[in-house]
Amino acid sequence: MRATINSSCRCILSAAALGRAALVFAVLLVLGAAAGSAAAQSIAVPAYFYPGGSPDYWTQLGQAGPGALAVMNPDSGPGSAPDPNYVSAVEAAEAAGITVVGYVYTSYGSRSLRAVESDVNKYYNWYPVQGIFFDEASTSCSQEPYYAQLNSFVKAKGGVARTVLNPGTQTNQCYASAADTLLTFEGSDSEYVNSYSAPSWVSSYPASRFWHVIYGTSTTSAMATAVQLSKARNAGYVYVTSASLPNPYDVLPTLYWSSELADTGATGALSAPTNTAVPIVGGTDTQGQAVSTSTGSWSGSPAPTYTYQWQDCGSTGGSCTNISGATASSYTLAAGDVGHTIVAVVTATNSQGQASASSTATAVVQAASSGPPAPSGFRGGDYSVEANTVSLTGTGQALAIQATISSTGTLSDMLIYQEAGISGSPTIEAAVYADKNGYPGAQIGDSASNALSSAGWLDMGGLQAGSAGSMSVTAGQKVWLIIHVQGSSTLKLAEKGGCSGQAWKVTNSPTWLDDPWTSGGTGTSDCSVSAYVTG
Repeated sequence: MRATINSSCRCILSAAALGRAALVFAVLLVLGAAAGSAAAQSIAVPAYFYPGGSPDYWTQLGQAGPGALAVMNPDSGPGSAPDPNYVSAVEAAEAAGITVVGYVYTSYGSRSLRAVESDVNKYYNWYPVQGIFFDEASTSCSQEPYYAQLNSFVKAKGGVARTVLNPGTQTNQCYASAADTLLTFEGSDSEYVNSYSAPSWVSSYPASRFWHVIYGTSTTSAMATAVQLSKARNAGYVYVTSASLPNPYDVLPTLYWSSELADTGATGALSAPTNTAVPIVGGTDTQGQAVSTSTGSWSGSPAPTYTYQWQDCGSTGGSCTNISGATASSYTLAAGDVGHTIVAVVTATNSQGQASASSTATAVVQAASSGPPAPSGFRGGDYSVEANTVSLTGTGQALAIQATISSTGTLSDMLIYQEAGISGSPTIEAAVYADKNGYPGAQIGDSASNALSSAGWLDMGGLQAGSAGSMSVTAGQKVWLIIHVQGSSTLKLAEKGGCSGQAWKVTNSPTWLDDPWTSGGTGTSDCSVSAYVTG
C-alpha cells in the first residue's frame, strides 16, 4: 500500500507493518474562498487509518463538519472486492455531510487509462463515492491530456464528481483545468517555513484550487504559523501534523487537533439538534382556514431535517393531543377545532439525534363565517362585517384591537368598517403598534386623518413607518390596530359579539397616538371590530 502521498517518494508499507488489514486514506476538504489569498480556509487531512479503530480517527474527522471531503483507499485503490467496513464508514461520513472520493494511482501518467478507469468504475460500483483522488500525478504538460481525459471520465459519472490531483509538489499552470484541486506541497515544517515559494500563476486562481500538507510540526504555535503561511500562499486547503516520516498520516495530530480546526475555520464538532427559537404559527384562526408553522431556529451539525405533528390543546391549552394525519407544515382547521387552541410540534433530526419543540398556539378557533374570502394582501385582523356595534365618540376615545399577523411581509394600509348611523362629521386616524407585554408598544406605522361620510369599508390611504423603524411583520406576531375618532361626532364600528379582552377601549386620552404608546387614559375590555391590515 502507498503509505505516503508524496509523488517524489513512492514509499510502500505492508498492511502488517501498519498493523491493519487495510487502510483508509481520508482527506477532509471544506470549500475555500477567493483568489490571491485563503482568507476562508479549510482543513484537508490525509488519514491512513482503518475505520472503527481505537481511537476511531475516522469518526474524529467528522469534527471538521458538513461540506468535508474524504478520500478512501482500501488497498492502493479500490481493492479486489468491496469491504463492508468501508461501506459503513462512507455511509456514516456522508450522513454527517462529508463527500467521499476514492484513491487511484496513475504512475505519473504511465499507467494505462483503461486500468485507471477500471479502478474508478470499481469505486462507483462498490461504494457511494462522489469523486476520485488521482495520486502520483505527472507535472509535465505533455501528460496533461491524460489527466484531462480522466477528469472528464469522472465528471461523466454525474453528481458531485469531485477530482483532486496530487503531484505532491509544484506543477505547471497547464494542469489548472485538469482537476478541481491540486496538491502542490507535501513536506516538512522546516522546508515549508524556510524554503517554499509558490509560482506567480497560483495567485490568479481561487484558493480552493490548492492544498498544502506539512508534517513534523511539533508545537501548537508552529502549527498556527504554518496555517497562516498557507493562507498567505493561497492554499485553500491545508493539513499540519506533528507526526513525521516514514508515515505521518496514521494518526491525527491530537496535540493540537482542536486548535487546527479552529485556525483553519472548520465548521466544528457534530452535534444533535437543539431548539434556539420556538416555531411560530400564523394564519386565520377560523374553521376552514389554513394555519402554518415555521420550523423555528435550531443549532446542530449537520443541519437537521424537520417533521411536523399538529395538536389540539383544548379551550385552555392545558392538555394537547395529536390530530390524526396532521403531519405537514400547514393544517386546515376543522369543525372539531372550534373553541380550542392548536399548536404544532416540530421535530428536528440529524445523524446525531433528534429533538422536538412546540410552536406558539393559535387563538381560540372560531366557527366558519359566511363572510367574504380574505382580501388581497391580507396580513391580519378581521375582514368579516360583524353583526354588533360599538361606538366611539370624539372625546379622546380610541379602540386598540389586538390582532395576529397571518403571513410575513411589510404592512402598507389599514381598512376599517363603519356601520350606518354616523353622527356629525367624524374624522378617523389609525395606527399599528407592536405588542409589548399585552399592551401597545412601539409604533409600526400610522395613517393620515380621513373624513368619513358614509357607511362601508374605509381605506385609510396608506401607512407610514413609526418608531419601530420598519413596517415588516412576521407570521404569528401580535400587533395592535388603533382607531381614533376626532371632533364632536360618533363613529359606529362593526363589532364581534360574545368575546372579551381582545380589544382595549381607551377614554379621555388625548395622547392616544403617541409613539411609543404613552396613554394615561382609563381602559376597558371590549371585543374585536371589523378592521384589518394589508401589505
